[in-house]
Amino acid sequence: MIQTKGALRCPRHAISAILALTALAALAMVGCDDLTINLTIDKSRIQERVEKKFPIEQKMDPVTVVLSNPVIDFEAGPDRIGLTTDVKVGRDGGLLAVTGKARSSGKVRYEPSDATFYMTEVKIEEVDLPLKLANEARRTKMRELVNATIEGSLKDIPLDSLQNKN
Repeated sequence: MIQTKGALRCPRHAISAILALTALAALAMVGCDDLTINLTIDKSRIQERVEKKFPIEQKMDPVTVVLSNPVIDFEAGPDRIGLTTDVKVGRDGGLLAVTGKARSSGKVRYEPSDATFYMTEVKIEEVDLPLKLANEARRTKMRELVNATIEGSLKDIPLDSLQNKN
């Protein structure tokens, strides 16, 4: 479960949290299979970390797809995190470009080896491009290019880490 509250600021609370996590880890080692831990993660920290991965530019002859301005959405579902980006599709070397929005979502996975939470299993929810003048084949091709860029670029986005928390 991800909650969007401020990070721990008081050293006493930090020590209490460390002791609680240590106790929970000890319980897990003695055979508790159904252990649940709730963490509070600062939304702005995740937003900042995701922004560092953008813009994403993918050249797909004869066009280039650019994803930019990511916005994290914690309301995507009970076990998913959403991501909305601006999309720009343009011909290489050309002046004409189509801009729109793409909305995707992914599951949150914790990787113990580096103590990091990742967005995985990315699913494209919606691609909104103003293609009213294009024929159906061209609209389908544009959406396929954007989907391929999203699927290929948004795998395992690091969201937050338990290491070096201040």
